[in-house]
Amino acid sequence: MKVAGGQAEDGIVIGNTYDKYGTRNLIARRMVAGFDGALSGLVAKVGPATIHEVGCGEG
Repeated sequence: MKVAGGQAEDGIVIGNTYDKYGTRNLIARRMVAGFDGALSGLVAKVGPATIHEVGCGEG
């Protein structure tokens, strides 16, 4: 597994440590591409004036 790094807080790694955008795993790449395509299509269809990231993570 490729590890992207991540920040540590008191010796505990926080945040995402798997580089899902840089992985060579074909299944993971296909899933990320599907999500990106669906999100881009939704944004294009709705046409929002602004987009706010709420930080829900992988949830």
